[in-house]
Amino acid sequence: MEYIDGIPILNLGDELAKRGINPAGKMAAAAKQNILKSLTLAYGQMILKSGFFHADPHPGNILICKGSEATCGMLEVSAHEGSADTMS
Repeated sequence: MEYIDGIPILNLGDELAKRGINPAGKMAAAAKQNILKSLTLAYGQMILKSGFFHADPHPGNILICKGSEATCGMLEVSAHEGSADTMS
């Protein structure tokens, strides 16, 4: 187990506002697009490459890592189906 320093994705709007960024503005929209891209790539890697996937992806299990623009941390990733070899 490891510690992930991040902001729960449900608190993203509050965190943006705390930093002086309008949660409905263009800068926030760009950040949200980067987060979406990061999550999409992470799921693609999990499913298509590693054979592991996140079976409980509710917002409480997704963090936006501190010190990065769009790196996401996922909690409780433990489900496994098949192996990477069978998915190639």
